[in-house]
Amino acid sequence: RRKLVEAELRAVGLHNSTRIGATQNTPGILGCAQSHIRVLSLAKAQGNNLNIICEDDIEFLEKASVIELLLEEFSSTEELDVLCLAYRLRAPKFQISSNLAVANSIQTTSCYVIKDYAISPVLEAFRESEEMLHRGISADVAALDIRWKKTQRNQLVFAVPRKPVARQRPSFSDITGTFKDYGVS
Repeated sequence: RRKLVEAELRAVGLHNSTRIGATQNTPGILGCAQSHIRVLSLAKAQGNNLNIICEDDIEFLEKASVIELLLEEFSSTEELDVLCLAYRLRAPKFQISSNLAVANSIQTTSCYVIKDYAISPVLEAFRESEEMLHRGISADVAALDIRWKKTQRNQLVFAVPRKPVARQRPSFSDITGTFKDYGVS
């Protein structure tokens, strides 16, 4: 997976990435939440204007020039806070440009871009997820990509590309303990 994700990142022009090893925990969804908390905490400490967070099963469906265009538009649109390059929607999206739409029921944290000021609210949602999962609350309610929906609805504006540009590569999931193919949104 490491070689695959490094090749994916290079292919879309992301050459200066930092790899953070996954946090192993049981259940796997708890380790996933803890991994995202660690990565976002590090990103917050580094103070970069934009941070691209990708899980190790990311697969880009578009070439570097398309990704670059999306990143430029996202970074220059002050009203947008988080851009999910890979996503699964559970509600409609609303077009705001020829490239982007906004939505407030986005699942999957497999690849997202977050502006520095938006890290704290997302971290708060992820810490809530971690705490709920520690207490044994079902992932249907407590998973980090479920908990961040409250942030999408009440605090931050989440954008998605109008057409899919990335997805979770079909592979074995530590969260479900099975092979998963989520297809393309």
